[in-house]
Amino acid sequence: MTLAKKKTTPAFRARLRQLRDAVGISQVRTAKIVGVHIATYMRWERLGETEPTFSQLCVLADTFGVTLNDFVTEAPPAETPEPEPVAKAPKKKPAPKKAKGKK
Repeated sequence: MTLAKKKTTPAFRARLRQLRDAVGISQVRTAKIVGVHIATYMRWERLGETEPTFSQLCVLADTFGVTLNDFVTEAPPAETPEPEPVAKAPKKKPAPKKAKGKK
């Protein structure tokens, strides 16, 4: 009797890549950190043929500086910078009043 290997979902694969890219490390480096062959890591991130074990997920989370929950939840939207206030146009000086002629 053989057990079917669980496959990763497209959302998990995308999130795994997003988290890895966010810290700026390669797939090869990530595989070494987790202690798996690059082909194994590729099966997780690109091919979705297998999924990491719980302990491997813990190492990935620690490497990426996230929680395990972050693998299954979408990233928060990128922060939109606050728009800078528009500088007010300088106030126009009132036109000088014309001198009235002497009577």
